[in-house]
Amino acid sequence: MAREEYVRVKRQNQIYFVPVAMSDSISYVKSQISEALNDTVSPNKMRIYVDPPPSKQAPKKDDDEEMKAPAAAAPILLPDEALLSDHGIKNDCVLYATFVKSEEDRGDGVVDESTEWEEVQLQEAP
Repeated sequence: MAREEYVRVKRQNQIYFVPVAMSDSISYVKSQISEALNDTVSPNKMRIYVDPPPSKQAPKKDDDEEMKAPAAAAPILLPDEALLSDHGIKNDCVLYATFVKSEEDRGDGVVDESTEWEEVQLQEAP
């Protein structure tokens, strides 16, 4: 089956274009990125995030009556078993990837609570 839709997955200065069906899982997206990297990064050593939905809060005034924009919401970590459609991800949507920090730990192996991850670098709003 040919996949005619895709998602863009950004990580630092890289962008991966992953052909998908909206019924694909996050695990599938991670495996495709791993394959593109010649399996140098195991899928279990990466995380996929999506931008949070836009805030509907209006800017608020502080004590000095100056308008301030609401704080930016944190990106949403997508579980491996989730389907793209579960999170409203559509064709040409931007996702974000992070890898474990230590390059020597990026192959197969166990990920636990002590694993350190890269920071998510969200796209700047214009």
